[in-house]
Amino acid sequence: MKVYKSNFYSKSMETTMAYFNQKLYKALRSKLVHYDEKTCRRVVDAVHSALVEALGAENKEVLPESLLVSELLAESIDGLDIGFRIERQLGIKYNKEQLAIAMLFRNPEDKDKPNMFLEQKTVLDLAEEAYLIVAGRE
Repeated sequence: MKVYKSNFYSKSMETTMAYFNQKLYKALRSKLVHYDEKTCRRVVDAVHSALVEALGAENKEVLPESLLVSELLAESIDGLDIGFRIERQLGIKYNKEQLAIAMLFRNPEDKDKPNMFLEQKTVLDLAEEAYLIVAGRE
């Protein structure tokens, strides 16, 4: 018995992903003063797919305002995975010092506070950081 991959399933998944990528793209574009559309779209695609693959999140969960730790349930080891995936897709390098924590929290250098008291990053924060690294390199 042959099992055929449903065209409906793959097309609906692509449409869903495109919708949520568009939301993230618009949010990122509105946050940046100057932006390159091609770079912005590349970054959005890379960040979105890194989060979906690393966290096993559904497309509809990866919204610009989603908090990485409390809403998408990312842990510090996931921060490394997310960072490596984004690096590989965009050809960039993050500062390896405290990469796991830096991917998930703002101001991770505040070492006196336990992780639960650090301000969490959103999907949009992650996309903005990646965009600024890519744009600074081009």
